[in-house]
Amino acid sequence: MAPKLKAIVLGAGYRGRAYAEYAKYHPDQLEIVGVADPSQAEVIPAQRYWKDWRACLEDRPEADIVMITMPDALHYEPALLALEAGYHLLLEKPISPTEAQCREVIAKALEKKRLVIIGHVLRYTPYFAHIKAILDSGEIGEVVSITHQESAGFYKVAHSYCRGNWANSKKSSPIILAKCSHDLDLFAWWINRPCKRVSSFGSIKLFRSENKPAGAADRCVDCPVAIERKCIWSAKKMYLKYDALKYLFADQSDEAMEKLIRETEYGKCVYCCDNDVPDHQCVNMEFEGGATVSHMMTGFTERNIRTTRIACTGGEIVGDG
Repeated sequence: MAPKLKAIVLGAGYRGRAYAEYAKYHPDQLEIVGVADPSQAEVIPAQRYWKDWRACLEDRPEADIVMITMPDALHYEPALLALEAGYHLLLEKPISPTEAQCREVIAKALEKKRLVIIGHVLRYTPYFAHIKAILDSGEIGEVVSITHQESAGFYKVAHSYCRGNWANSKKSSPIILAKCSHDLDLFAWWINRPCKRVSSFGSIKLFRSENKPAGAADRCVDCPVAIERKCIWSAKKMYLKYDALKYLFADQSDEAMEKLIRETEYGKCVYCCDNDVPDHQCVNMEFEGGATVSHMMTGFTERNIRTTRIACTGGEIVGDG
């Protein structure tokens, strides 16, 4: 039986809580020994807590793994320091918003002979892994083309990429990294050849100040009833009436949600945020050997789902995630 691993979690948001929960159900395999988060470290059961990730790593707690689940722009520095201290990493995607920093983290991992596992979690789901197994078997020939749509869901785009942590690329990373890196990883994994050429187009179609309805307020709680009632982007609907987004928060009570929409970015009108990432984007890729990929990310769909059609020389795969 493999020995139990000890882990430190840097960032107690949704992803950090999700990874740490493995220890709850498999205590014989994983133990969370420390958590660092500026506001809610205690939501993850652990032996020790820190407000600052630097203080945590400076203390060098005894552990095998550091899980870095902080905002995208904060991955690079703790990754380097954790590797330097001798920890293995579970590093949430992307490694970093810049190529140079990605390469530096990789070089440090090789230098220190440490494992760095990137959070491309779709590889480990039965559905996507089964597609990989079919393609690798050669049963339906070689991949000719992949047509793939990432329907991000209107509520998720408003939450994460308009009001939320990934709305501004300067504070986080471009949406092509923050959201679509999962899909780009799948294409490279499925085709298993180098990508030769890429083109990409995207823009903010809707979430602009000039599209704000006449008479609408800057915050949903202050909006006239006649306007707010008709608005599908209303924060009052998204966080109080429906439960689709509550799982992202440690405190899911109505009181917490009311405070959220009154006091934080999540209560802002979608036309009044500092977002700069596209609400739709398409990417075309050509791989060595001639296989092509067309990827479309759009935020104007009912469901958060991925639909895929893979044409091969001897058959095709069609799936809806």
